[in-house]
Amino acid sequence: MRQLRLFVLSAETALMNALVPQAEALLRSAVTAAAEAVGKGEDGARQVLERLTSDNEAAFINFVRNLTSLLVVVPGNPEPKKGPMYLLQGLLKVLDDFPWAATGDGQAQVYISLVPLTAALAQERLPYHIA
Repeated sequence: MRQLRLFVLSAETALMNALVPQAEALLRSAVTAAAEAVGKGEDGARQVLERLTSDNEAAFINFVRNLTSLLVVVPGNPEPKKGPMYLLQGLLKVLDDFPWAATGDGQAQVYISLVPLTAALAQERLPYHIA
């Protein structure tokens, strides 16, 4: 979780200094690192589930919320190969693969936190921008 948090903080710093391409690369790395942390396949998900605690799930929820706030400004490069929302699509894949606790409401919290992002991206004028 520390690495994910550092990627997001570094992307925030890059955006504060108007380094949009670097921020996008850091956000792409954050999504990739999150996908690797969740693991591929059933065995990887089982290993993550075994070491998952409520603190880790809370940290992951916080990571997703911070990441989605940055995706308003940097939703992704509109390359024809990947599409303009490829960072959000990658995040959604990670969320689908994440082994959520059966008794918690973490999954609902995360998907609800995506609603403001999609609402902001649907606007013609974004709520904030990089000068």
